[in-house]
Amino acid sequence: MGHISDARAQLAQAAAEEEQARVKLNMSRRELGELEEWWDAVEREAGQGERDIKTMQAEVESLRKNADGTGWNAEKEEASEEALRKAKDDAMRCTQVRVWPLLGT
Repeated sequence: MGHISDARAQLAQAAAEEEQARVKLNMSRRELGELEEWWDAVEREAGQGERDIKTMQAEVESLRKNADGTGWNAEKEEASEEALRKAKDDAMRCTQVRVWPLLGT
């Protein structure tokens, strides 16, 4: 009789372990499903990001071609800035009022 009760106890323990394993398996399956959904969203977002980058690269290339087509360059930019500074200086000199000649009268 002792052997039968030992076997029943082992059977009960094995059944409990099996139930725990099923619960863990179900939790793992649920977690796997959630991770797969998350991964799908990441892949979609990455694909959209890649498309956005390609669009931006094409736009940058188009803008470069447009800029190159104008003939504008850094030297012309510098010359333009220098001409603007000179024009501002000339304008300032023309608009300054000289007080010294007025004080002598």
